[in-house]
Amino acid sequence: MSKLKNISTLFFLLVAFSVLNLSNHTQAAEWSGGFVSGHLTWGVGSGSSSIATTAASQWNGASSKASYTYSSGSNQYGSTAQVVTHFNSINAPLSGDLGVMYPYKTWTGTSATSATLSDTWVKAMVYQYKTTLLDTDTKRTATATHEMGHALSMAHPPGESTLSIMVQGVKTDYSIQLYDRLSLQQKWGK
Repeated sequence: MSKLKNISTLFFLLVAFSVLNLSNHTQAAEWSGGFVSGHLTWGVGSGSSSIATTAASQWNGASSKASYTYSSGSNQYGSTAQVVTHFNSINAPLSGDLGVMYPYKTWTGTSATSATLSDTWVKAMVYQYKTTLLDTDTKRTATATHEMGHALSMAHPPGESTLSIMVQGVKTDYSIQLYDRLSLQQKWGK
């Protein structure tokens, strides 16, 4: 019986250490700037709405303080939503590019001012490019989920070996991971 208790205690300590260690790493996994709230509206500027819908849904439920809600309103610059998606509709500007997120600190509908990662944002454009590297819907959705994570102020993890949707590169799974959930909660709250 004492052997089982020792194994249980060791297992508990390993899990606790892993969670604490993971929690410490998430401090560097989000940006200081971003939207005022983690509850964001998203809309389609161009491209696949099904990929955008799946990507947005990956972030919902990870934190009660952050979510994506669809908004169908549009203007000449695309959706009036806070986050506007352009998925699988624009060719990659450089070989190897998969996607990008552009934040803005002002947006009037006729002009905009780019934001830094430490500014307060009012709008973000997220792109998942057309490229032969993203040759399946799963890979395209993974990149879209990654870019929508950036709009929630999620940064790339400090280590490329971290199991996270926010790691750069082509992925074969579009689900957010424990690391992503903890990073999101670190930024916005549980």
